[in-house]
Amino acid sequence: MNKSMLLFLAIIIGFVFPQIHVLSFIIKYLLMIMLFSAFLSIEINKSLLNIKLPILFISNILFAFVAYYCISYFHRELALIVFISIIGPSATASPAIISLLKGNLQFITAQVLLSNILTALTLPYFISLIYSSSQTADTFPMIRDILIIILAPFIVAQIIKNTMHHLHTFIIRSRLVAFDSLVLVICIAVSQSSFYIRSQQNIPISYLVIIAFTVLSTTILCWALGRAIGGKKYALEAGQGLGNKNTVLMTWFALNFINPLVALGPVLYLVFDSSYNSYQLYKAGTIKKKKK
Repeated sequence: MNKSMLLFLAIIIGFVFPQIHVLSFIIKYLLMIMLFSAFLSIEINKSLLNIKLPILFISNILFAFVAYYCISYFHRELALIVFISIIGPSATASPAIISLLKGNLQFITAQVLLSNILTALTLPYFISLIYSSSQTADTFPMIRDILIIILAPFIVAQIIKNTMHHLHTFIIRSRLVAFDSLVLVICIAVSQSSFYIRSQQNIPISYLVIIAFTVLSTTILCWALGRAIGGKKYALEAGQGLGNKNTVLMTWFALNFINPLVALGPVLYLVFDSSYNSYQLYKAGTIKKKKK
């Protein structure tokens, strides 16, 4: 079974079995495992100085707020779902995908590192501007938790990469564990959302369809905006940087600081996002075969 099908299966299982939501406490640790695996391959170099990187980050923030305020006139919760889906940093899997697509690996690697660290520092403040609750009233616990989740795996990965070469090589070869963690996170997150929806009993199916359609439109716009900012030279990398999100981080954040229904946004974004990446890789493989 290919990876895209496994993600869909995880979503179906999570929705059918809401009881799995009791495992939601392990999402944090699964996310750290995924980040650790990704950071083992990230190199810190002069690509961090590329002017398009801060432009991408700022554009992502502006787009998230513009989308939120436009939609909030009609439905505040839907606006929050869209905001959480957009504001997330670049996915840690982006360098691997860009490598397969023969793109600029240094650019996307720098984008992943920069966007994840900056998001960890700014996301709690941005959320406090548009959403008020007992959990978001104080931004320090949010900043602390996100920094631990992102910086701890990064620091450990750098230590192992620079001082334990044999262990580094072994972990790199066992990279499947990162995808296994992703499948588990999606299954648990959907189960949590399913449990929340069933317990509310007043959420119509039509609203869930609207959420799915809105997130699909959001996904398309994020990819298009990234490609436009990247221009001819970095269209592929910037599209990946702004379009392919760290949805697992945003799912964890929504489950812990907002509510499970909002967490559906990043989960659905991952489905659409993964489908597009699968198409890109299939298309690139088809072109390569024709050239042979």
